[in-house]
Amino acid sequence: MQKLKNNTGHLKIEYTDVNLHEAFVHKNKTLRETKYFIKNLKEGFDDMWEDHRLSKPEKNKNIRDCSKSSLGPYLRAFNNNVLKGYDSHTPSFIYGGIQGGNHVEAASKLLENEGTLLKLDFKNFFESIDLIRVKIMFERSGCSSRAAAKLANIFCIAEGKKGCGSKNKVLARGFSTSTRIAIWCHIDTFYMIVRLIDKKLSKYKYSVIFFVDDIGIMTQGVPKNELLDLANDINTMLETKVSGNLCLNMSKVKIREKDEAREILGINILKGGLDISNKKLEELYDIEKNEGKGKGLRKYREYVKQYKNKIF
Repeated sequence: MQKLKNNTGHLKIEYTDVNLHEAFVHKNKTLRETKYFIKNLKEGFDDMWEDHRLSKPEKNKNIRDCSKSSLGPYLRAFNNNVLKGYDSHTPSFIYGGIQGGNHVEAASKLLENEGTLLKLDFKNFFESIDLIRVKIMFERSGCSSRAAAKLANIFCIAEGKKGCGSKNKVLARGFSTSTRIAIWCHIDTFYMIVRLIDKKLSKYKYSVIFFVDDIGIMTQGVPKNELLDLANDINTMLETKVSGNLCLNMSKVKIREKDEAREILGINILKGGLDISNKKLEELYDIEKNEGKGKGLRKYREYVKQYKNKIF
């Protein structure tokens, strides 16, 4: 059974349009310069974003990059000045995009109830977070309506590939604040899913982790048909109770038992320990070959495999 807090919790940041610029101050700019930049950000805003090399428009995966523009340092400052401080307020099943929550630690959590793995992932995770949802999240956090609207317009961009002309604005993915904002925008959704899992698996032992748009549920003694029913129930709930187009990618639902390869987040969950998955291993070999780094992979594998001794 997953332990839940008594309340879902939200960010507690109280900005108005008068002091909003204070959240973006960084070491290379004065308070006055920051205020001027944020106030006049509409001018040339779209030009500050570029399509990232990892974008895959054909798969509706549009990643943007503003790290080389004048906007980049301000977004990193907001991430450090405001969002990072609330990482400890997120529920214990949240990993990815927060401090102390990397993919190896997420996979190690699943070792606590080692058995059959149900692997799910969200479809349209970032695309489901539109400008209105981001604005509402900041309003619930304590910001004035004008400040929340300004923040939403800073963090959201036209949906799709740059220059596509879309009128719909969604949370940009691929910059320093995107994952943390996504987590807080969907925090209630995560709790709804966990409560549903707890209801359906109340007779069993299980562990659950969320890693951005991936969900891992490790169970003991749950028949495969019940796990498939759970996946369908989660998807139905998302389609009927969550605004936007968020749903599960049902074609990618995977159920793997102990004697099968149980892979999640590039990690193989073995009997009593972890290792790098073969697919991830091939990717890392290619990186080392191209970049000429010979020790990184070995050290990383040692780090992954140490979790065997931490748990057992």
